[in-house]
Amino acid sequence: MKLLGRAGLAGAVLALAVVGCEEKKDAAPPAATASAAKPAASAPASAPPAASAAPAASAEEAKSIEATAELKAAKEDLEIDAELTDSGKGSVEVKVTVDGGAKKKKYAAYVYDKGDCTDLKKKSFGALVKVEGNEKASFLGTIELDEEGAGSVEKKVEKATLKKGAPGSFLGLAVVVHGSEDKDGPQGDAIACGVIKLDD
Repeated sequence: MKLLGRAGLAGAVLALAVVGCEEKKDAAPPAATASAAKPAASAPASAPPAASAAPAASAEEAKSIEATAELKAAKEDLEIDAELTDSGKGSVEVKVTVDGGAKKKKYAAYVYDKGDCTDLKKKSFGALVKVEGNEKASFLGTIELDEEGAGSVEKKVEKATLKKGAPGSFLGLAVVVHGSEDKDGPQGDAIACGVIKLDD
């Protein structure tokens, strides 16, 4: 009886051990540890600061002054005019245009100090203008006419301006064209004259 009891007890222990092993096999393996999340992508580097804009031009430089002189000629078929521009940079750009003149003729244009064109023969326009710092400011250049009797001349007059009342101002003065080319000064009679006036 005692022997059988011990045998039965041993069998029971063995059975429990087998059951325990089966349970371990059936149990699901532990879940794998989630991998660490990838670090968030770093924000893109900020764009370099935009280049600063160039300083705006001063009002003095930005504003151009324009003027014209419509010359009255001794001959009705001769048309002469002058266009003047002051860009605020210490000079005046002048263009004198001639049409209806003699073929291959050479004229010379000047600025005189009085805006009076009433009498060309008596030189009501005064004397050649004087501009401090520019001894040749009065001479605008020689105009060489072509086969059609047309031509023009352009000159940049330093130290001149179109500002009213300013030193070196051409405003209100006269543009005069002489019938011969310059030779150390005006030659021949004045053939046309016009007063310099601001454009409307």
